[in-house]
Amino acid sequence: MVSQYFQAGAVELWNPATAVARLFARQVEAVAPIAGVPTGLGPEIGDEYDIDLPEFTAFVGALVGRYRTATHPVLRALVEPVAAVGIVLVERAGGSVPELTGPAGAMDERNVVVFADGVGPMGDVELLRRAADEMGRAMPW
Repeated sequence: MVSQYFQAGAVELWNPATAVARLFARQVEAVAPIAGVPTGLGPEIGDEYDIDLPEFTAFVGALVGRYRTATHPVLRALVEPVAAVGIVLVERAGGSVPELTGPAGAMDERNVVVFADGVGPMGDVELLRRAADEMGRAMPW
């Protein structure tokens, strides 16, 4: 297999190289405990990954929420690429991620790092949006 398909029903969302597809699927599983909700990403079957769009949208939204309320830069760095690709997939399927708009909410005390000069800043939604836009340009349909 040279490439894989990520699809929501009959809608093809992404056709990455097999190694990239499998790495993304493993990253989704790795950050799933941070989201605390089902991922909505089905197992690899043949050359396809099926996405349950409502579940996947909730998963991506949960990641975005944790990203935005985390002051821990390492946590954000680990979550950002999965959230960014997830945003692209949700939007290509015609959905949206409500957690990208509006106020971030209170700082999540599970994701705090304290520096010598105090607690670091929470995640920057504009930075995450730019990361998603950049990923989208590199993600063949």
